[in-house]
Amino acid sequence: MRHAEAAGAVAAIVYDDAYEPLIIMSKPVGHESPSIPAVFVSQKSGIIMKKLMTPGVTVARIMPVKLSL
Repeated sequence: MRHAEAAGAVAAIVYDDAYEPLIIMSKPVGHESPSIPAVFVSQKSGIIMKKLMTPGVTVARIMPVKLSL
């Protein structure tokens, strides 16, 4: 996350480097909490998103989900 923040990212999508059940993304003990939002997705989801991106053109938006009852 530090590298993403240092590069000017306002959010990050991190994907697993292995095809396995998702694990909990956490920071090492004693390290600062990141100041940007992040989400951890499966390897398959990450590869699909990466293939759909066009560097310098693709824009991702973080939007709240309105829950309906």
